Amino acid sequence: MSKYLSSSRCLWLLALVAASCTDSAAERIQKKHGPDTIIPRAIVNANPSYTTLRLSPDGTQLAYRARDERGVVNIYVQKIDDRGELVEPALNLSRSAERDIPFTYAWLKSGTHIAYHEDPTGEENTVVTLVDVRDPSKKRALTPERGVLGEIQALYFEMPQSLAVTTNERDSEVFDVYRVDATTGERQRVFENTDAYEDFVIGRDLNVAYAKKTNDDATETVVATTQPSAGAVLQWSLEDAAASDLVGVDAQGNLLVRDSWGRNTAALVRYDKASKASSTIISDPNSDVGRILRAGDDTPVGAIFSTERPESRLFPNLPAPYDKIQEDQDNIRRALKSDDFEVVSRAKDDSRAIVTFTPSNAPHSYFVYDRSRSSLKPVRFPARPGAPEDVNRASSNPELDQYRGALTPMHVTTVGARDGERLVTYYSLPLFAADTQQDQPRPAAPLPTVLFVHGGPWERDDYEFVAFHQFLANRGYAVISTNFRGSTGFGPRFVNLGNGEWGGKMQDDLDDVVDWAVREKIANSQRVAIVGWSYGGYATLTALTRPESAPRYRCGISGNGVADLMTLVRSLPPYWKPGLARFKRRLWDWDTAEGQRMLNERSPLQHVANLRRPLLILQGATDVRVTVDQARTIAEAAEANGAAPVLGIFSKEGHFLGRPENIIAEAAMIEHFLAQSSCLGGSRLEPVSQETFAGSTLRVEKGLCTLPDIAAALGQQCSPQPTTNEAM
Repeated sequence: MSKYLSSSRCLWLLALVAASCTDSAAERIQKKHGPDTIIPRAIVNANPSYTTLRLSPDGTQLAYRARDERGVVNIYVQKIDDRGELVEPALNLSRSAERDIPFTYAWLKSGTHIAYHEDPTGEENTVVTLVDVRDPSKKRALTPERGVLGEIQALYFEMPQSLAVTTNERDSEVFDVYRVDATTGERQRVFENTDAYEDFVIGRDLNVAYAKKTNDDATETVVATTQPSAGAVLQWSLEDAAASDLVGVDAQGNLLVRDSWGRNTAALVRYDKASKASSTIISDPNSDVGRILRAGDDTPVGAIFSTERPESRLFPNLPAPYDKIQEDQDNIRRALKSDDFEVVSRAKDDSRAIVTFTPSNAPHSYFVYDRSRSSLKPVRFPARPGAPEDVNRASSNPELDQYRGALTPMHVTTVGARDGERLVTYYSLPLFAADTQQDQPRPAAPLPTVLFVHGGPWERDDYEFVAFHQFLANRGYAVISTNFRGSTGFGPRFVNLGNGEWGGKMQDDLDDVVDWAVREKIANSQRVAIVGWSYGGYATLTALTRPESAPRYRCGISGNGVADLMTLVRSLPPYWKPGLARFKRRLWDWDTAEGQRMLNERSPLQHVANLRRPLLILQGATDVRVTVDQARTIAEAAEANGAAPVLGIFSKEGHFLGRPENIIAEAAMIEHFLAQSSCLGGSRLEPVSQETFAGSTLRVEKGLCTLPDIAAALGQQCSPQPTTNEAM
């Protein structure tokens, strides 16, 4: 459910003799914006100016997502010369006027077209769109534009002018696979999904080679679609399925999977299509194999692992010509003097690559690596209108890069839960409140603190640049995120510890991390807020309505949070149906009396009479995962029980905000809610005005009078509500 330099470093060119660099413009600017600077919310919370870089197969063009003059994220393409410099004007390929273009997009292997996703309404009915990079006016939708979910599945050099997509247009509950010709737009269905398969492996001919389904007993079966009668190629138990899934095929057609069978963590495993024998390619005893790293011709060459911090690792004994990639990695590491980087895109021949530098206390920086010159140079994006010419335009957010002196590093630790489980936890402290250069810093005095709970819940927090951490730490709060049981990335056992524990031991873990922060004198025990979206919103509502949790929290913010679990399971989109057997085992089986009892027992709505703390509820009106009635129902119930929640609804928004104006409006609501004396009482606060909410679709339906500055800025009338039952 729900989806980054402790200090500036000089760039060393990889030559025979390396020379030290002078201070960059960003470093000079940094001195003007020290630790006490309040970073404008519209800068720290804005979508990245430049992100998601993709080289064309021949390495001569660079596509990227960038904010336009209105702040809407679109896809651009620009030529890149032999020196790695962007030349000629950037072309806006997607031209979305209102909603951000999502991060999923790809070059066709011919290099003539780009395919991307659009979500026009926020209802997650994404449309796969194809655009000719030579003439952006030549654009066509490859999947139906209304009421259908389309997704890009595969592109290969063997068929450079084609791609595979899926849609649920024939049957809303399942997805069929289509092969599309970019030249003609012709679409051919190559796999009719009559057996409720959830996931596919597309072969190099863009036909379906393997498919996976969830069985009634929540086990998972993988079959070769050309020989389904031959039985399962793989069978995963519910326990193994928690960390196992399909990856793809190699050049020889062998199946690649993340597989935890018989292991503590998921490894990358190859299954030989002829002999059916398996072989482990790469693994780690402490973390699951993550994103797969690929050479420019799509050959898998490595993977990302993360126990506490992400790490790129190449496969051992790579054959020629892929063995040169290890030398590339070593060169990049020496140039950056850091392991905080990832190669995110390569030309087909690996002669050129795009590198993302990812520290926790600075926006991403982008570099182009040239193998022939053994050089690493910053990508220089076009200057944004009105931006100073001397800002770091290699940055994902040049405007924020100017405030580098006010950005704080993230710290990692492991917290013991009450039953002995180890919870990998990340925290950020205000620069002005602690010596953040220490390995495990502590503030001079306990701070008002925000526990920020990730969604999913089958996702994870990681060491990275998190804008929300930076935003709130800059306002004077300690910010903590933790991987509670049920989080992914740490092996199947840890995920399965969350089965049947929504509102139970998963919630205990959150409470235990708060108790740890209080013991360590990080958190002021009387000033702790809990905040989250999706499952994190559920955790917030649970924390404030669960008697054993509530005393720890002064207030809470729930974004698109689940208030009633029965409403959730009855309103899921139809295409979730093939995986419901697994969901029932992870949550509770709502077709049984006991399951229904547990769903009610663990629903915050059923315990709303216990709500005594200030609560801000934020919700997208078109959310198909957690419907808007969930937010309104619990707000009304809380009000009827004497509480005074604040309820803000974003029209034309779904589970994820897609309009830049709404992202900034949401940040303003959060900042001013937390600053209330009845909440965290923060003193570092950026004022709001009508301009703050210009263009936003936000309407505050309840509790506006508790935020008078917000009410004035929105121009909404409010009627006083009862104060909360409990004196704060």
